[in-house]
Amino acid sequence: DLKPGDEVVITTHNHPSNNDSWKVRARRHGFVVKAVPVPVPAPSAAELAASIEQAITPRTRVVAVTHVTNTAGVQYPVRGIAALTRPRGIHLHVDGAQSFGALDVSLRELDCDSYAASAHKWSMGPLEAGILFVRAERVPHVWPSVVTAGWSDTVKGARKFEVFGQRDDPRIAALEPAIDFLDMLGMANVEARLRALVTRAKQGLSSLPNVRLKTNMQPELCGGVVRFSLANVPTKRAYDTLYEKHHLGIAMSGPGDSEGLRFSPHVYNSIDEMERAVAAVRSLA
Repeated sequence: DLKPGDEVVITTHNHPSNNDSWKVRARRHGFVVKAVPVPVPAPSAAELAASIEQAITPRTRVVAVTHVTNTAGVQYPVRGIAALTRPRGIHLHVDGAQSFGALDVSLRELDCDSYAASAHKWSMGPLEAGILFVRAERVPHVWPSVVTAGWSDTVKGARKFEVFGQRDDPRIAALEPAIDFLDMLGMANVEARLRALVTRAKQGLSSLPNVRLKTNMQPELCGGVVRFSLANVPTKRAYDTLYEKHHLGIAMSGPGDSEGLRFSPHVYNSIDEMERAVAAVRSLA
């Protein structure tokens, strides 16, 4: 329940699907959205939490942050932010798209009020499916934005958010074996493997001339996203060359503090592939 005068705190590196939804609703309901800048690379976990705390006022009702940003791969100290929001009664929402299936996430340890993630990224599941966690005591205060036949004010618990009418049941069913696969590997093993691959990529990239690494080296400040830029080659040209000449399927972002190329290695990659990827960048740098 948000009204004119209330405030929602976001960060500039949240995914647009997070930030834009708050902004669209703010235009209709009259509350204020405050965006906190994200330094690249991040200075420290303490300073990330402090930047959120500085934006909080007595009017703040929601803080929405990204667990691991898709822009520069910054891992936010969710537990530390929860220590700021919980005593104030502020709802803490976490976008887990880049941590679900990549990191050994414990919602109890994060201590957030809600956590959402897509299934097609690190969990290697189906498109257009995902998960939503809402802390039990927060459920009465959160309203679904899509409802259909069968929904009413009397619907309790998680079912309150699931009354969508007809839906693509095979897609939902496909999520379960994807999670079973990760459970079979063990999420601690998945995270360890991911971090080994990411560390090798970052070590190699950081040693190259004309390469600016935008993702932190410190494990507590990063996840599986590796962002970097080339000072001597335009980003689009570098992206095209790496794909056409070296067969590297990566991501690219345009102008801004997170401009550059993105590696996102996972358990299906090898250390040798990281070496080859770094060598391909070396040929440009």
